[in-house]
Amino acid sequence: MRRNALVLLAGTICSLLAFPVQASQPCDLDFNNDGVFPSDLDTTTFFQVFAGAMCPTCDDIDINNDGAYPETIDALIFLQRMATNSCDGESPAIKPRDNSSMQVVAQVAETEPPTWIRWVAPWGDNANPGTQSQPFATVQGALLRSNRSSFGTIYIMPGEYTMAIQWQYDSIGFGGESADRPLVIGAAPGSTTRPILNVPNTVSAGLRLVNDTNFVQVRGLEFRATPNHQAIIAAIGTAHGLVVDDCVLVGGANGVSLQGLDGQIVRDVLVKRTIIKDQRNPDSHSQGAYVSASENVVFEDCVFYNNGNRDTFCQGIYFVHGNYNRAARNCWFGDPGFAGIQARGGNFEITGNVFERCGNAIGIGHPMSASAGIWTSGTFANNLIASPVYPGWGVAVQRMNCANVYNNIFFSNSSEGQAFVRQAGSICANIYSNEVRGWGLTFANNSGPLSSGESIQIPVSEWATDQRPDVGWDHLTTRRLGVWDATYETQNYINYCRQLP
Repeated sequence: MRRNALVLLAGTICSLLAFPVQASQPCDLDFNNDGVFPSDLDTTTFFQVFAGAMCPTCDDIDINNDGAYPETIDALIFLQRMATNSCDGESPAIKPRDNSSMQVVAQVAETEPPTWIRWVAPWGDNANPGTQSQPFATVQGALLRSNRSSFGTIYIMPGEYTMAIQWQYDSIGFGGESADRPLVIGAAPGSTTRPILNVPNTVSAGLRLVNDTNFVQVRGLEFRATPNHQAIIAAIGTAHGLVVDDCVLVGGANGVSLQGLDGQIVRDVLVKRTIIKDQRNPDSHSQGAYVSASENVVFEDCVFYNNGNRDTFCQGIYFVHGNYNRAARNCWFGDPGFAGIQARGGNFEITGNVFERCGNAIGIGHPMSASAGIWTSGTFANNLIASPVYPGWGVAVQRMNCANVYNNIFFSNSSEGQAFVRQAGSICANIYSNEVRGWGLTFANNSGPLSSGESIQIPVSEWATDQRPDVGWDHLTTRRLGVWDATYETQNYINYCRQLP
């Protein structure tokens, strides 16, 4: 309901001044009760609470006191009051209400309004003070005013920009104070389209966090790069506390690159509801996400499409080099260079995903030799592997691994699919309760004898059907800002496929 209200609100802002306001008792223009009114901070805080953030000390968002909130009518009345610096008559008295019980839908500040807010617009100027009416031209202009890690928000208004966000070579650091007091860089409240950041091909990344650049949240932005060596969002060294939410990452070589260096570890990264597509380095390997020497990393409700174009090292996600506590949940993987996911080293949890047209949905362990790999363990469960392409493997269970593979369904409606499981000398894989459906498929293609620690259960059923619908990738990869409905839920799709005759 709140998402629909925000979309309707954006389409009606141009008619605000013509909107009649109810008359009753005097009203209060100081929404956040800081003694300064009307102000940009009142407006920003109102929309944070409108979208679901908590602010127990703020005024009630039920502006028209009809008992229903949040509603578009409440936002329209509020905006007219702020624009005219008056209530245009009298309206019902505003009473405080505890907003802490509201469901969080699009929370910007975690528990309280930020200590500062700055605005960026295509028509802005970095000589401006950075208010909503006098915004900066770039995020860099906004960051120059902080000179330290601090708890604040930079709102970017819709439009196109050419810029990158990376200050590691300068004396100006940026980042938040803690996980619940982050630096937020995101689309302005009420936006119906994502701001577009065109990344110059002369820089290494669109957003680059290094070492003490921590607790940064990126929300509702679209980064565009050309196919090259760039990572669109990179966290390096000891950077931690990164959140990427409701973004689109297009082009470059890696959509998200997490890389601890020289014994350092990147930690605590969440990427959710984000589209990562067309990462295609013409000269070397490329992935939707490259995760190396990183811990506590989660990809959730994301779409990975058309990433990698060169060889078997090109995939949707590459978990490599001693990573721990890594997860991919409820994501869509389509048309990778080779694999949906490669898991080499550390542990993982890969559950509830859809893999479409992959040469190999997941490779676990290392295909070459024990000396080339790092011990890999984890869970691959409740996933759908559909319409494989050459060589047509579902799960490659390889050397140096100990994995649990269960409750997956391998679904092929062509002769490309070869085998659900390809064994290559794994050590203690436990494989059970999986289904294989398709034409000319086998359950296991073993390149070596099974070890005593392995368990393979013959699938429940194996038959041919061509009734599984194609994934609508055009729909998945053009998801609008703030929109996430049942058509994006992988579990609904997997359940549908399981029930086909």
